[in-house]
Amino acid sequence: MSHKDFSVDAIVLNGPSSAGKTTLAKCLQAKTGKAFLHFQLDAFWDMVPPPAEDANSKHFPYMKAVVTDTAVSFLKHDMPFILDTVMMPKDETKLRKSLSLYNIFYVAVTVDLDVLETREMLREDRIIGLSRSQVEGGIHKECDYDLTVDTTNKSPDDLAELILSKL
Repeated sequence: MSHKDFSVDAIVLNGPSSAGKTTLAKCLQAKTGKAFLHFQLDAFWDMVPPPAEDANSKHFPYMKAVVTDTAVSFLKHDMPFILDTVMMPKDETKLRKSLSLYNIFYVAVTVDLDVLETREMLREDRIIGLSRSQVEGGIHKECDYDLTVDTTNKSPDDLAELILSKL
């Protein structure tokens, strides 16, 4: 099913690491019927040179600001996108303020903690415990989303359809 009749400039998927945001973003991208770019916070961290322990906010404290600036630039140049990110409330608030002139659909991506930790352990590129720290740190606390989706038992296809039905 194609969803061409909506006027959203971007979709922001925010949730903890290993919640299924990337898979959901790719599914959304295939179903929108519009040319939405898929960009993600992880792609920015992938630009950081080894050693891996340097790839963190201590050494690159403005990485999320760069992601926000990139989002603004995409929209300034009429490039709609799906952003797949991990932003705690402070950074999410800054993103919203920066994108306030645009029609953005914000989605909280959640998953049961036990499922999240299992996914994290199965992925070789994850720091064990990171997802828990993001959940316990209140990743969605005081954030105002247009929709919350739970990837625990729903397929990315079903969740993409749900998101698109709300646009």
